[in-house]
Amino acid sequence: MQTIGRYDIMYAIGAGSHGTVMCAYDTQLQRKVALKTLKASSSGALKTQEAWQEAQALARLNHPNIVSIYEVFENQNTIYLVTEFVAGETLSTLLSQGALEFADVISLSMKLVSGLASVHSKGLVHADIKPDNVMIREDGEPVVVDFGIARSTVADDGTMTLDDNSTQAISKIEGTLAYMAPEVIRGETPTAQSDIFSLGTMIYEMLSGHHVFQQKTQAATVHAV
Repeated sequence: MQTIGRYDIMYAIGAGSHGTVMCAYDTQLQRKVALKTLKASSSGALKTQEAWQEAQALARLNHPNIVSIYEVFENQNTIYLVTEFVAGETLSTLLSQGALEFADVISLSMKLVSGLASVHSKGLVHADIKPDNVMIREDGEPVVVDFGIARSTVADDGTMTLDDNSTQAISKIEGTLAYMAPEVIRGETPTAQSDIFSLGTMIYEMLSGHHVFQQKTQAATVHAV
């Protein structure tokens, strides 16, 4: 069994352009956690300062529908983000069975809106809102997870900014084009409004059982958006 710091790695949860997420066991506090690696930039230099800034910003969040950040640490030149382990199924899995009941859609949507409002109030943008990044806990509560793409900050004038490398990484993610706002597809900086657009596509899908923009090819999907 691989061990990183005080964490025993149990199994891989997923991987993407921005890092790898693993289920791990905290041997000190004796609980399951999600352990995420934050990858190096395309130039090969680890963006240590940005990774720490992101973790510090996320640590300020305190909302029942947003994944909780436990710790961030560095081990052998790799940054690790430790979050709560959310047991349950993704909204994507739930939607694979078809449209949801209207009352369930309203309940889930209101909680997701509340969670995102909390994120945006801290000057953060998720930038990858999609059913795969919403976990439905065993008690039915939705939890927004995976904040690894956005590197949002609040400038002196109060506006939100995102570094160019993160924007480029977002535009290259496969399988999420149908949930992206038009400006994000164009390569512009994601904003709170971009998250709201993505949430709107999810609400449509929850109500109808199918996606409003998804087509057979990426080009057709981009055109539809």
